[in-house]
Amino acid sequence: MKMLIAIVALLYCVPLYAQQTHEIGVIAEPIFSPTDVAHGRRIGIQYKYQPDTKKAYRFSASVAKIRIGSWEEAHYYGKDTSFSVYNSWYISTNMPIVSTGIQWNKKLSKRINWYYGTDVNVGFKTSKRDSLAFFDLIAGRSVNTGSLFYYSSQRSEIQANIFYSGLQPFTGISAKWNRINTGMEVSGLFVGSIVATIHEQKKSFEWGGFNLRVFVSYTIDNMSKKQAAAVQ
Repeated sequence: MKMLIAIVALLYCVPLYAQQTHEIGVIAEPIFSPTDVAHGRRIGIQYKYQPDTKKAYRFSASVAKIRIGSWEEAHYYGKDTSFSVYNSWYISTNMPIVSTGIQWNKKLSKRINWYYGTDVNVGFKTSKRDSLAFFDLIAGRSVNTGSLFYYSSQRSEIQANIFYSGLQPFTGISAKWNRINTGMEVSGLFVGSIVATIHEQKKSFEWGGFNLRVFVSYTIDNMSKKQAAAVQ
């Protein structure tokens, strides 16, 4: 009986193992989101492990142009006039990012695949003294007329440590020919950041709009023709 159970288990597991694939490739995200918490011009490498045809685990290392910032609005109401004051800041810099995530796959045809999932991004950067550009903007506008009566823009060089984390849900379409897999995906971006300078600490948590990603990857497994047909 034990031998029969072992044989059945082996026969069940072998097809699953035959469908496992490992892919490595490049990713690129052009500038697409105009918000103050988006990342653009991102480029890197991605490794993908697919234990079966329904899901895959993603790991990537990349460098991106990060724009981290926040803004506040205060209203003041007087007897004769009312006005609003806008105070905003942002830092734009290149930052290394590591990501991990999971995706679920849905076959649309033999070669075309629709997928969705979520990545978690983490980045950290430390700058030397006076080596990071910090932009501080203040503007005042009349509530009654809408006219701008005060505006101040200041750029300074600071020393700062930046911690960046983001939750990035995505969906996309991919196409596969033999060992080559290519596709495009759109993702949202929820970003939390901490910018610590020698004078103060600034925190922000923002919705960062949308990002567009393109990728090309290569299946590195030594598969037989029968196995290759199974994963396609």
